[in-house]
Amino acid sequence: MGYFANMMTILRVCYPPLTKLDEAGRREITSSLATTFYSPFLGLMTKMYSIAYEEECALYQEYLRAHTGTPIEQYPDIRESYRADFSKAIEILRTVPDTSDPDQKLRVLEESSRCITECIYEHYIALGRSEEDAREASSGMGADDLLPLTIYLITEANMPQLHSELLMIYSITSQERLKGMEGYCLTNLQNGVYFLIEEQRAAGAGQ
Repeated sequence: MGYFANMMTILRVCYPPLTKLDEAGRREITSSLATTFYSPFLGLMTKMYSIAYEEECALYQEYLRAHTGTPIEQYPDIRESYRADFSKAIEILRTVPDTSDPDQKLRVLEESSRCITECIYEHYIALGRSEEDAREASSGMGADDLLPLTIYLITEANMPQLHSELLMIYSITSQERLKGMEGYCLTNLQNGVYFLIEEQRAAGAGQ
């Protein structure tokens, strides 16, 4: 996002009132300008990645066709205590293509990932567990628990273009952003997608 960041810097220099906006105002202005800036070619960039990574995208889509709709109980790597209703997190993930603002796409990815813990918290409360138990379960997840849950979300979201979309987002995200929570969520989703790709590749090789 270097070009856009440079453009925003120039705008702030040329139009000082922009520097006086609060955080909400800056975010609104930035999102509006980013949508205008990126919307003409963001879809083209996503298509470009789907062509450049055609084999991976095809394997990913084959996996979705074969496994979307599989009950969470059939995911052996997901602990029984974490088999919650993740429909809210899935619906959030499905909104990634709805915006042409790369910053907003990153925020949606982070929101979807955070929603996983919220769903687990609500699951524990629904089971009659204490709030303390629910908080401990939802906040105590490690990478070994998060990845299988992310794989489940990706599979059930059933977004054929997600792989190329994530590649595009990664390509225009600054290294500084990638080091933060949004970058962590993006990387975790990419790891999930690549896991599915390799699963499908192995399944094809075994036939």
